[in-house]
Amino acid sequence: MCTRKDNNKAEYLLQQRLKQPYYGFYGFVSGKITWGETTTETAARELKEETGLSAKLTLVGIEHKIDYSKNNKLLEDKFFFIFRGENTNGTLVKKFKGGKNIWLTKNKIHSIDKIFKDVQKIISVVNQNNLTFIEKKYKEETY
Repeated sequence: MCTRKDNNKAEYLLQQRLKQPYYGFYGFVSGKITWGETTTETAARELKEETGLSAKLTLVGIEHKIDYSKNNKLLEDKFFFIFRGENTNGTLVKKFKGGKNIWLTKNKIHSIDKIFKDVQKIISVVNQNNLTFIEKKYKEETY
């Protein structure tokens, strides 16, 4: 997750998904590890492919996220390596195949209806200076 300061306010780079599953939901840049690729290489590649940006990347967390539908059907069971991206370089790609990117403050993020339930927790992890492990089951009522 990339962060920056704009007029002394912290902003976070979010993506709105424009594909299924989770059409319209907001979250962070993510992607699959390619065979033979390190997690740091994956984070850098996905950031560049989906946003056009590069950044100084620091591993700050690992998340095991399990999503269920409102009917208790397992939707996803994934592990995420959470990287803080600072000192971004490049020109932000605002729209790409499958989504769009936007910088938002915490207050604006709080006002979004279709947002992944772990977004606020990930923001708190990114703002810490220690490695954090998160493991949680979520129920997605709106999916």
